Amino acid sequence: MRSFSKLPVRQRTLILRQIDY
Repeated sequence: MRSFSKLPVRQRTLILRQIDY
């Protein structure tokens, strides 16, 4: 989870979008 915050904003949004689907 901590590494998740380290990821760039764009990468985070992509991951969030994948979870959303």
